[in-house]
Amino acid sequence: MSTFCEARSWDGDIQVGRIRYEANGLKKGFWQWSGHGPRVRRRLLPHQGYERDPRVAALKAEDYYDRLLAFNGLEQKPTRTIL
Repeated sequence: MSTFCEARSWDGDIQVGRIRYEANGLKKGFWQWSGHGPRVRRRLLPHQGYERDPRVAALKAEDYYDRLLAFNGLEQKPTRTIL
């Protein structure tokens, strides 16, 4: 039986971010978050990481998206949520 769990968030047709549960390995029990966004010239780091709580991981991905838009002078949209 697989324990794989993943969630993605979208802002229209742009992927905001993704979280997934690490069931094995060194980060077992953590949620990996990855921030995404539109095609822009300048990216920010870090754009991924690990958190124990899925809601915190989702917040990190959403925060990255908002910061990426602001950093590139793009219009921010209303807050959205992965979960």
